[in-house]
Amino acid sequence: MKFSHLLAVGMTFAALSANAGDIIIYEAGSFNPLSGVTNNGNLVLVNGQKAGSLLKRVFVSDDAKLANKNITLVRDFYNQEFGRNSYDGKGASITAVVKVGRGPVSLLRVLGLDQNAAWDTSGKRFLFGTGEAGTLNNFTGAVDVIAHEYTHAVIETTSKLDANGQSGALNEHVADVFGQYIQVKTGNGANDFLIGETVLGDDLKQKIAAKYGFTPKGLRDMLNPQLSVPPQPTAMKDIPSALGPNCKPTADNDKCGVHLLNGIPNRAISLAVQKLGWDKVAHVIYKVMTERLPKNAQFSTYASETMSECGRQLSTSDCAAFDASFKAVGL
Repeated sequence: MKFSHLLAVGMTFAALSANAGDIIIYEAGSFNPLSGVTNNGNLVLVNGQKAGSLLKRVFVSDDAKLANKNITLVRDFYNQEFGRNSYDGKGASITAVVKVGRGPVSLLRVLGLDQNAAWDTSGKRFLFGTGEAGTLNNFTGAVDVIAHEYTHAVIETTSKLDANGQSGALNEHVADVFGQYIQVKTGNGANDFLIGETVLGDDLKQKIAAKYGFTPKGLRDMLNPQLSVPPQPTAMKDIPSALGPNCKPTADNDKCGVHLLNGIPNRAISLAVQKLGWDKVAHVIYKVMTERLPKNAQFSTYASETMSECGRQLSTSDCAAFDASFKAVGL
């Protein structure tokens, strides 16, 4: 299995066939260690309508309902704002599994996905962990998290950015951009440049404060990456040498810092949004994401392609503001 996720870290079917464009929600089983791995678990909703076994028609979890609601919201936003029909642009059905990692013997709990959200690139489905009170939870209720993962699926069907180093960090960065943009534009959060502020529990905040000396407001602070969890570099000069050009991607170094280095372009784009507003910036980045980036793009490639696309869409003064934002982080 291959995941693009937010953080570094027996099947029951109804007699129902999914159609193109359907949103299909499953719930992982409590006592099946492979639930969410080799199978999706129990079918509970199709396009918001109860499905699956009689028992599941009676008991549909809030996680399942929220996943359906917010995936629908994000899918429809992409369609209305960018003319994109589902994540692949071709009207693909969307499958999500909620309560992943529940139960004491879940393999995905061992992998840490009980407290995470992910786009499973192999299974073409979204996975949302069951979470734990006080640490990380409410993944399906967070529009920015849903939009972040949905954008990973868009990237997979367009630029196909690699999952390592700066290209992997760009994958995370663009997912953050549209996570925040969609949350703000749909009225589901403040324009605060925070990602995952509603999934971060108080117990974890206290642990982070004790370790780093500040209390985080969200999992990532796009405008102030040094206040993210963990703290991220804010400019090119701050990239640790171990994550430089000679870095060999491993699980231990987060594939050369894909969830760390994204703080640099995050800050650049946040500065641009402060000057130009979300709509202008997001429409430029959408074109860059879907049409301009090679799969091995580096930060310098991203800055160059963004400036070129800016020249096509916006005024000279707007592009000067974009350029100043990139230069502020050393690009």
